[in-house]
Amino acid sequence: MGLEFHPAIERARAIWRSTPFDWNGADCMASVCDYVADRWGVDPASPWRGAYSDEAGARAI
Repeated sequence: MGLEFHPAIERARAIWRSTPFDWNGADCMASVCDYVADRWGVDPASPWRGAYSDEAGARAI
């Protein structure tokens, strides 16, 4: 008997497993916010998407 997760969690896990880390949208913060947007329809990262492309830029915001 396996655990059953919400479909949004399964979609997020599949993306996280297949997408390498990247400061331009596949970083820890953006990835979690992608899940939130998929699950609840609100993107908490929308103010910062595209605002950074490296660690220094991410730290600056």
